[in-house]
Amino acid sequence: MNRTELCVYLVLTGAMLVLLVVSAREPVERGRCSRLVLPFRKAAAKLLRSRRICRLFPFLLWEEERAQRELSLLDPASGKREAGEHCIERLQNVLLTLFLADVLALSVSAEAAQKTVLFGREIARPDYGERTREVTLKAEPDGGTFDLQVHARKYTKEQADAMEEELAPKLRALILGDNPDLFHVRKNLNLVRKAEGYPFRISWSATSYTYLDTDGTVHAEEIPRDESSSLVLTAALSLDGNRWEEKFPVVLLPEELTAEEAFQRSVQEAAKEAEEESAEETAMVLPDTVEGTALSWQQVLEDESLKVFLLMVAAAGLIFGAGHRDLAAKVKKREQELSLDYPQLVTKLVLFLGTGMAVRNAFRRISDDYLAGRKKGGEKRYVYEEILVMCHELESGVPESAAYGKFGSRCGLRSYTRLCSLLVQNLRKGNAELLARLQEEADAAMELRKDTARKLGEEAGTKLLVPMIMMMIVVMMMITIPAYLGFAF
Repeated sequence: MNRTELCVYLVLTGAMLVLLVVSAREPVERGRCSRLVLPFRKAAAKLLRSRRICRLFPFLLWEEERAQRELSLLDPASGKREAGEHCIERLQNVLLTLFLADVLALSVSAEAAQKTVLFGREIARPDYGERTREVTLKAEPDGGTFDLQVHARKYTKEQADAMEEELAPKLRALILGDNPDLFHVRKNLNLVRKAEGYPFRISWSATSYTYLDTDGTVHAEEIPRDESSSLVLTAALSLDGNRWEEKFPVVLLPEELTAEEAFQRSVQEAAKEAEEESAEETAMVLPDTVEGTALSWQQVLEDESLKVFLLMVAAAGLIFGAGHRDLAAKVKKREQELSLDYPQLVTKLVLFLGTGMAVRNAFRRISDDYLAGRKKGGEKRYVYEEILVMCHELESGVPESAAYGKFGSRCGLRSYTRLCSLLVQNLRKGNAELLARLQEEADAAMELRKDTARKLGEEAGTKLLVPMIMMMIVVMMMITIPAYLGFAF
């Protein structure tokens, strides 16, 4: 599995490098793009400008069209080029993240592959004095997966005595298996041939084999009901010609292995026996057959590269979606700004129309005042930018009714649509009550602005609630902990 994933990561890295090389001459606007990101910007432009890629992934075209609509709301002068640049920037971030994900996963997978100690059927043994090496093995077919302890080649007599004294009290827990204790044995005992972290070869003997096999299998079905079988289990620990014994009283009461479990136990015992028999060799050789079944061996490695790759791919998707969320947030901010500026616009129209000025000239005066303010350092406001566009349309010969209708449509809010309807009715019917209607609209808009401001204030207060609660908890801890310590001591 590790080799397969490693090959996949190599193929993906190669494909990404090919894409970067092919798109090296793609013309793009660099902007604030760094040299590291520039190749990915060119690759993103290459993909978006390729008809085949767009046919395979139509959502790229949909994203570009949506970006064009939303950017036109934020800036009426923006067009398809700006939308394309916006999508290129989002896609470049996705490509960069995917490339980093692939490289990171490749490095993790390569690092896991370097940990292998199994070469064919040989496992490299630790040198003298090194720690026991634990190797996870998988035998095929149907040999199961298990851990094998590969010990150092040799120990001194003093070291062996010390380890035996340390292991002796632990054997009771090791042989329990799934039983609660040795006086209530209803399942198979784990008569280990090896103890993790210790080099001893362990053999077992019992005072009675009526209901217990030499491998620890308990035949519970043969024990009469309401009876038990007591015996003494002896563990003989041997290492380099030295021998130690430990005795354990056992009370039997059940279990038997399935065929598959029995075969897996045989495979494990065969592997352990092979390790014991090659204790003085530089490498141990795993058995090629067990009970007439040919085996092939694989080392099970902890390779986390796939998880890392999937997490980074998910991050790439989030980055791509974040680009649209930023744009949507700007559109929402624009709508709030238009709503807040509406009362001021209507008030200005009332003032100018009250002096006898025509509607067309009133909008021209408002746009001139806005441009003068911008030259003095004033901030950009979306409603006045739309008025500038409307004034340019009027100067280019667009009829007033059409210009007012487009103005309301671009603003997109119901209040502006209502205002434009009043203006168009004034042009068609010669409404003499326009000024009074606009005054009513200004009063209603002012009340709406107050409600909007109140709502924004409530939202700001809600956002401050979490840090206020955290500060309250800190203050309570600062008061409570010293008081508690004072009473305790």
